Amino acid sequence: QMHRHTCRELPSQREALARAIDYAPALPDHLRERALHRLDRLPGGAAICHGDFHPDNIVMTAQGPVIIDWMTATSGNPAADVARTMLLFRTADAPESNPVRAATLEQARHHFYATYRRAYAEQVHLTAAETDAWLPVVAAARLAEQIAGEEDRLLSIVETL
Repeated sequence: QMHRHTCRELPSQREALARAIDYAPALPDHLRERALHRLDRLPGGAAICHGDFHPDNIVMTAQGPVIIDWMTATSGNPAADVARTMLLFRTADAPESNPVRAATLEQARHHFYATYRRAYAEQVHLTAAETDAWLPVVAAARLAEQIAGEEDRLLSIVETL
């Protein structure tokens, strides 16, 4: 429901992504240029976008689920926000040292990814092509976070540009 609301007072999603792409130290210059070029061609928006939506940022209350951790909220295109969530499920390592538990978490992550993508697309009529167009851009921006173990996976997504 957050993407149904607008707020132009929030920082620009496009500008936040461009800053992150410019900063990403592991991003080769030719991929940086491609990512920024793609970003310029993608449609903008004014929807409230969380910027870091994943299950750890959902708290269950007596009144229902509440989304927390709005530090990276922007005004922009919901497709980019959805792409960021999907990217997290595709590239983030399971924080578990026990191999059996890690495998279980990995399975749950893939299930959540598929369910989230399908359910979101049905609710707001967002196509896979719309979110997929944003994946290399948000992957390039994610490289700015310098998350250990993700660099190769993120670069392989950015290289699809």
